[in-house]
Amino acid sequence: MRFHMPMLLILILIAAAAAGCNHKDANTESVDEPVSRQVKSFYPEDIHLANRIEMLQSGGERKTIDNKEVIDQWLGQVGEVQVMVDPNRPDHSGALFIVTVYENNNERFRLSPTSVNGSKIATSKELANLMRQLWNEDQSQ
Repeated sequence: MRFHMPMLLILILIAAAAAGCNHKDANTESVDEPVSRQVKSFYPEDIHLANRIEMLQSGGERKTIDNKEVIDQWLGQVGEVQVMVDPNRPDHSGALFIVTVYENNNERFRLSPTSVNGSKIATSKELANLMRQLWNEDQSQ
């Protein structure tokens, strides 16, 4: 019986390890599935300290917005937008706009109609429209 006991323990350990390797965590399965989120859920806690926005248009033209009131209002509007986070969205190049939000000279947040702070999203026409409005509002001032 002494010979069988160590062998039995080894077999139990091997079976337990194999069973543990095959276990799928329910939390990790949904990571790759598209999920709806508000843009403001990506904001850093201190987004209210933002004091400059730099915009890059697809044609290469750049603009800087440093009117704090305009920045706060725009971030409030953008924060309410629902986007579909989709980590499986195929990569692509170019974007209609790329918006970078700064606190002094420190980048705090970045978004485009296809990504929010590095997370891929389904193309958001609502985001693109708000970016276009900000671009045009700055031209009218």
